[in-house]
Amino acid sequence: LINKLAVETNSKEAAWYRNEFLGNGNDIFDIIWARPEINAAPPDNPSIHFRTIDWWVMRSDFKDKNKVLVAGKAGMNDDPHHGHLDIGHFVVYWQGEYFIQDIGRRGSYDEKYFDDARFDYPQASSIGHNVLYVNGEKQISGKLYKQAYNYDVGGELIEFRTTEEQDYVIMDPSNAYPKKELRKWRRHVLLDKPEITLVLDEVHANPGALIEVRFHPGVNYKVEGDLALLEGEEGKMAIIPLTNQDYNINPGKHASQFVNATNDFFWVDYIDAEVKAKD
Repeated sequence: LINKLAVETNSKEAAWYRNEFLGNGNDIFDIIWARPEINAAPPDNPSIHFRTIDWWVMRSDFKDKNKVLVAGKAGMNDDPHHGHLDIGHFVVYWQGEYFIQDIGRRGSYDEKYFDDARFDYPQASSIGHNVLYVNGEKQISGKLYKQAYNYDVGGELIEFRTTEEQDYVIMDPSNAYPKKELRKWRRHVLLDKPEITLVLDEVHANPGALIEVRFHPGVNYKVEGDLALLEGEEGKMAIIPLTNQDYNINPGKHASQFVNATNDFFWVDYIDAEVKAKD
């Protein structure tokens, strides 16, 4: 399909992506729509904000695995079919591995995934994403099975900036929650190129409320004191919380079993950084 899109839009960037990442072309669609013959060139800037859906990608380079990629999403919680409750979620990719991952569709979708039961699965629930919770309050859907849309449920991307040295984004996922416990949440993400990622969370909640900031490691990890060490096959990272309050780092696991019993049971690791809201 990208062959057709590149030709019809005369996009040198689409032609470059097709040539660099999709191989020699052994798909039936390569016969239906031939490879573009236009001059191919990479985008001038490898970082992008997809404005109509408020997804974003920040990176220094398309192909250098030594440089960190960070991607995330704001947008709305209104997809009735495959949607996940993941507003404010982000991933970190480096050295060919997701150090902070999206657990995605690990396990096979079953018939219950396409009604409201899917939000009990960590793959679709906010508990299985790299977001935060106040007193355990989870995100909600703007479209439940056989119910009307609520177009107010979700978040927004407030600002996106990109330069050769740094990329920066602000998201406000507040309206993805019932807002009984979490009053307001803004997440700032800064990529100090090529490697350092800073995440700043502004959270408004009642004094003493428990705030849990969750990360799903995609590599081996261990908690040591006040930080978490992530170890991939070719590199290491650390999750280092910065706060002027006492905090804890606690590892945990999701039990994942789809309703369809032919799917395997498995555990999904996560790490929570926990802190109490100020008085």
